[in-house]
Order: sequence, then C-alpha cells, then structure tokens
Amino acid sequence: RVYDFATAPRSGGTVRFGLVSDLQTAAPCDRTVAALGREPLSFLLYSGDMTMLSWRADHWFDLGRERSFFGCMQQEEGGARLMQYLPTFVCPGNHEVDDLRVGTVRSFSTVDAHWRFSIFMQLFRPLYPERECGLSGRRYYSVDYSDLHICSLSVQRWATWGAYEAPGWRLVDGIAPGDPQIRWLEGDLRASRARYKWAILHWHLYN
Repeated sequence: RVYDFATAPRSGGTVRFGLVSDLQTAAPCDRTVAALGREPLSFLLYSGDMTMLSWRADHWFDLGRERSFFGCMQQEEGGARLMQYLPTFVCPGNHEVDDLRVGTVRSFSTVDAHWRFSIFMQLFRPLYPERECGLSGRRYYSVDYSDLHICSLSVQRWATWGAYEAPGWRLVDGIAPGDPQIRWLEGDLRASRARYKWAILHWHLYN
C-alpha cells in the first residue's frame, strides 16, 4: 500500500488536530478512533497510555487480540485517515513503562533499574533518537507544525504502593525548577517564535 500525507500549511493556514489519550486498547476505543479519523485532520497528538501492557506485542500489533494500538490507529473503514496518513506526536504515560509492576508493586518500584521505557521509545524512535530509556532519561522533544510549536513532555505520577499511604504518589522525570526537563522546556519556549505553543503531557498535575 502507498500512503500519502499533506505537508504543513504555511503561516496563517488552517490546522486541525485530534488529541487522544488513555485508550489502552479498551472497548470501544476502536470505534472512537475510527470516528476521529473521519474528521479532516492535519495531525494527531497522543498523550500516553496507548496500551494496557506495553510489553505485550499483541497490545501493539494485530496478533489475534480483539484490539491493538496500531490496529485501532490505522483503521481505514469509512474513509478514516489516521496514523498512516497523519503526522503523529506522542508523549509517554504510566502504561508505557516496560513492566507495569513499576508504580504498582512497592518492592519492584524501589529499584531504579526497573524504570525503563525501552519498548515505547523503540516504537517511536524518530521522536526519541537518543533512546535514553532509563529513569530520568530524555523523553521530551519539540516540533513545529505551521504556526504551532508543540512541546511533548514526560510527566507521570505513580502510585508506588497504596496511593493513600505516605508518601503516596511518586513523580518521576522531574518537573521541579532546575530539573533537566524544565530547563530544556524553558529554553525551548524562549527560543520558539511560533504564534501558538502547545504542551502535551500525560497526567496534568491539577486534574
């Protein structure tokens, strides 16, 4: 099959994008995504939690399971135009970690070496060429699309054990003043001359 896509319009042109998040290949996300794909979109943003179990190939690809990420995101029925036709920009969520015992099993979560995003970062390698898969690796980037500057951040909160026990949620890929991701974001925004700026992240801190 040959797929095509439209390049970004020049400054002042019309841009329409779809924003999805947390579908985790659960029902009825395939119908939701198909409806989105029938809209006249320029590009897609996906804000994390693409699958339920990142280490399961059948959660990503059509291998006999009822729904998969790429199966849903590449539907064409009814004229849908999705990932194979549209630039798609992503950010990681908590389900993109290699092993979901991270953030749910206390003894497993306290070992820093277990915090890895290697599967997610390999699947979307053009966006993460450094492939810094471990704890506090570089999982952020920016891209310009017409008049829009998009910053993709890595912000997840994790219930490393009972969420109601102290200290409860753990925040990784730091967002405190002076942390590498925030220093990068501040410099990136200062350098951008785009008319509009948009940041995508998984769990907004005040939701």
